[in-house]
Amino acid sequence: NISFVDPATGHLVERFHVPGRIQRLSLRHMATAQRRRTWLAGQFEGSASADTPLLATVSPEEGLGFPDSLVTATLSMRGYIGSLQSNDDGSRLAVSSPIGHSMIVIDTATDRVVDTYPRTEVCGLGSQDGTFIASSFDGKFGNNEHDVHWDNHIGSVSF
Repeated sequence: NISFVDPATGHLVERFHVPGRIQRLSLRHMATAQRRRTWLAGQFEGSASADTPLLATVSPEEGLGFPDSLVTATLSMRGYIGSLQSNDDGSRLAVSSPIGHSMIVIDTATDRVVDTYPRTEVCGLGSQDGTFIASSFDGKFGNNEHDVHWDNHIGSVSF
C-alpha cells in the first residue's frame, strides 16, 4: 500500500492499495513532481502483459492512479524500472530500465513521453540545473566511461 502520514503527529492521513489484478507489482521508487503528485515506479514480479502498468501517481487529492498513456510507453522496459527522478521544478520525470536498455522522459503535466533514449543497462538517474544525468552498469556516467559498475542511486553532494 501507499500511505500518507502526518509527520507532526504520526497519524495516518490516507492509504491507497494497488489493485488486485496487479498485486505482484512491487513499487520500489518514488519522486515528487508538479501538482503535489508523487510518482511511483515498479517492477512486475510475474509474466507482464501488455496492459501491466509500471508507473503510478498518487496524491491525497487524486488518489492512486496508473496513467493509461504510459502503459504502452513502458512496454520496452520489460517489466522492470530501475530508477526514476524528477527535474528541479517537477515538470519532467526520467525513468530508466536496465533490463529494457532504455530511458524515457515524461512531461508530468500531460503524462506523455517527450524523449526516449536507448542505452545499454541504464539505471541510475540524477537531476541538476534542469537536466538529467544517467549511469549504467557498464561504467557510463553521463557522457563519460569509468572502470566501475554503477547502481541505481545518484545524488548530488556539495562540498
